[in-house]
Amino acid sequence: MTSAQEWGQIPDPSEVEAMFYETLAEAQDVFGPRDSKWENFCIRYHSDVGRPRTDPGSSGTVTVWLNPGRSRIGYRFEVAHEVVHCLNPVRAYETT
Repeated sequence: MTSAQEWGQIPDPSEVEAMFYETLAEAQDVFGPRDSKWENFCIRYHSDVGRPRTDPGSSGTVTVWLNPGRSRIGYRFEVAHEVVHCLNPVRAYETT
């Protein structure tokens, strides 16, 4: 179990990636399978605090951009939000 203090700490990238895939699996259990044409996911990091995003690429890969300065609780929120986009990715400026 994670303590309140640990929730405030910044996790390492492998923990964030594991969090993403666990959350994606949980979302598919609840909402059904994701769009299978998007086969691959790539986690990348950016420094713009207000702009996590999900970018569908042309080769069936979705890049999920997260902020490297987030705490575990911040990442949990960002990951959950981006996972929703990953269930049915759309091109930029369309609504998931």
